[in-house]
Amino acid sequence: MIYKKNIELLKTRGINLDNNKTDPTFIIEKSKSGDLTLKIDGLYIHSKHNPIREAEKIAKQQQKCDLIFIGGFGLGYVVEAINREFPDTKIIIYEPSVDFFNEALKQRDFSEIINSNNIEFLIGHLPESIKYFFQPQFIKTITYIPLLNRVKVDNALFTAVKNSIYLYLDRVEINKNTLRKFGSLWVKNQCKNLPMMGYSNDISDIFGKFSDIPGIIVSAGPSMELIIPHLKRLKESFLILAVDTAFKSLLESGIEPDFVMSIDSQYWNSRHLESVKCEKSILIADSSIQPSAIRSFSNRVYFTKSSFPLGEYFEKERPPLPKIASGGSVSTNIWDFAQKLGLSKIYFIGQDLGYPGGITHYKESYFEKNMLTLSNRFHPLESHSFNYIYNGYPTYVESNSGNRIISDKRMTVYINWFKERIKVLNINNCFNLSPHGCKIPGMDLIEINTILNMPQKRESIENIISLLENRDNNLYLPKMLNAAYNFRNNLNNITEISKKALNLGTLIENMHYKNMDTRQDLIRLDNFDKKLILSNHSQTLSFIIEPFIQQLTKLDNLTPLEALKASILLYEKLLSTGKLHLKYLNHSISTIESINMM
Repeated sequence: MIYKKNIELLKTRGINLDNNKTDPTFIIEKSKSGDLTLKIDGLYIHSKHNPIREAEKIAKQQQKCDLIFIGGFGLGYVVEAINREFPDTKIIIYEPSVDFFNEALKQRDFSEIINSNNIEFLIGHLPESIKYFFQPQFIKTITYIPLLNRVKVDNALFTAVKNSIYLYLDRVEINKNTLRKFGSLWVKNQCKNLPMMGYSNDISDIFGKFSDIPGIIVSAGPSMELIIPHLKRLKESFLILAVDTAFKSLLESGIEPDFVMSIDSQYWNSRHLESVKCEKSILIADSSIQPSAIRSFSNRVYFTKSSFPLGEYFEKERPPLPKIASGGSVSTNIWDFAQKLGLSKIYFIGQDLGYPGGITHYKESYFEKNMLTLSNRFHPLESHSFNYIYNGYPTYVESNSGNRIISDKRMTVYINWFKERIKVLNINNCFNLSPHGCKIPGMDLIEINTILNMPQKRESIENIISLLENRDNNLYLPKMLNAAYNFRNNLNNITEISKKALNLGTLIENMHYKNMDTRQDLIRLDNFDKKLILSNHSQTLSFIIEPFIQQLTKLDNLTPLEALKASILLYEKLLSTGKLHLKYLNHSISTIESINMM
């Protein structure tokens, strides 16, 4: 009866697990408290004395977070205790064994947790799939609670789950630090690039059209030198794609790649693309890159879908731009772009994801030349290379030739991204041409000389690329301009409210110190807060100050005065961020207005 009730409730959640067979390793006993406890393979999953009290103790030890991930289900005691302790927190239950979960459904009534909208059941899922249940815009902190003896039964599966969680948290931390460092720069660049977003170009017009053409992705790692002598010949048979850091080196070697990709908004990164002479290369970029980086490409610039609120707002005024998957590095983005083109095979060179021989980049790359320029007898090139590697927290990884090479924590994030994508998507068309680069399962080593005599495809490549040439450059500019006007009006409103709230908050603080009655003023301040929350584009501004907002939300048990001071700081941030947006937005509006007048 209990089992049928649980099964029917699960079906209302879209979970169909009806399987009434018995698992002999799943042994139910009565604990000393009289509650059921569980043994699997001789291991007690819950206390044999008092499983409910044990679960409550575990729940009391946890801190508030965005997501609680429970490894193993057992008889559900820990899930129930966690749900009662944190009723507003999202909970994910991961139980890899459908049979074990079915056995549990026969023992206890789980109506409470099945009916909870905050609880997600991942039953029988592969560890690789759990990351799809994380939402970066909402999930910043995760607590992982494993049922220790349950984990021992399927240790490999739970270890993979734990690693996926920690990898996700590493990425969240990297994104948070990046936002703190570059948020203002993204605003500046996206505003300046706004006129380009009004173009009617769409790179997805050629997605899937290279099905009988192979491609080579050139990155600026040390192994890039292996391909340079052969690239002119290979270009006749392959589509050539390059990351931005490799672009100038290729041009200096007489090779103009078909596509170049750039996603980095920093000034120093733009130096890889500035002041170059190229006639055909097409730039695929995020709209947050430095405006100076796109000038050399004339109208051969194609933006991808932005992950920033400001870019997303303006992209609504035109047909959707293609979304390119990112693992945090331009090499991950260009690989996803190559997959979307439909290339028959993809060969990597220069994507070493490590430092073979202690070398960081191709010797002729801008990065390496810049380090050489900065070198002197007191700080030789080797010292710069050592500092670059050491500052990334070095570690060792296996190379394609079976040796160990130095890598670092930054690189391991990208390495794991490639491993996951290749495995989850069942990719089998990727190869590495570098014997000294990091070994990645599913990306086998291929010797360069085995691809030198491939059939010529250059004419077919040019024909496909030519499909991009017919477009009306300024087709969506009028819509962009109207959206910019609307955005500016709302920003003016937000900054005005923030200014009034800041002044009032400061006044209330001073009144507090003088023991004056502040009740009416607090009501006025609360009204300002409501207006800010309901304002259009307040979310766009809060994106830039997200790290600050996260710090505020972690503050518990604040006194009224402390809460007021926190609000004052928030008003200051909103005001300064609003002014920043307006400064760059007004420049873009003037530029678009002048284009429309031509």
